Amino acid sequence: MHIQKKILGISATFLFVSVLFWNKCFASHASIDGLICSPFGGINFAGIVFIWSSVLFILTFILAFMSKKVVYCWSKFSKFYIPTALIVITLSPPIDSTIFGFDKKLMSWFLASIFLLTSLILIARKWWQIRKSDSHILNR
Repeated sequence: MHIQKKILGISATFLFVSVLFWNKCFASHASIDGLICSPFGGINFAGIVFIWSSVLFILTFILAFMSKKVVYCWSKFSKFYIPTALIVITLSPPIDSTIFGFDKKLMSWFLASIFLLTSLILIARKWWQIRKSDSHILNR
């Protein structure tokens, strides 16, 4: 349970910091060096961190009540998915004028949603497997 609390604390800290940046961006309506906020109401660093820290907080809150086997299975998945998704988000254009419109904002929401859905399925599946194997051992 120690590792789950540590991960939950880290994700809560990221969520808190991202909310502060997010509020500062919309309160000032200005660009802070063009890195944290976007002057056109688009999404940049603050928005990406807010979206991903919200998803990670939800998942780590759920994982706080799970066994270490479930957390280990999820962490193996997330340590490959998150860097790949952040690279894709970084390489996507800030504003896309094509018909599909895959800019940073849409790509962030899309990849975070896929991550949340896949993680929930993975957590539920692993929890079910552990529960089923434990009940099989107990029924002997």
